[in-house]
Amino acid sequence: MPPSRRHERIAEELRRAIAEGRHPVGSALASEAELAAAHGASRGTVRQAVAALQAEGLVGSRQGARRVVRSAAPSQSFTELRSFA
Repeated sequence: MPPSRRHERIAEELRRAIAEGRHPVGSALASEAELAAAHGASRGTVRQAVAALQAEGLVGSRQGARRVVRSAAPSQSFTELRSFA
């Protein structure tokens, strides 16, 4: 897979793991370093993948704490928001 798409593959694998309950709601994700090692990628690539999950509302974070799974289903992002009117 081209390097520019690698973060998308990692994000998809993490989405699937969350949806299947391997990362239940309320649990902490592995650190960026651990995810990078597990996926054979750089921390920057992992950071991009996790940022996509954060934008979807699947994970959340606080400064100095690990990212936590917030939801098992992605929410609609502001860029995809549709009017009900």
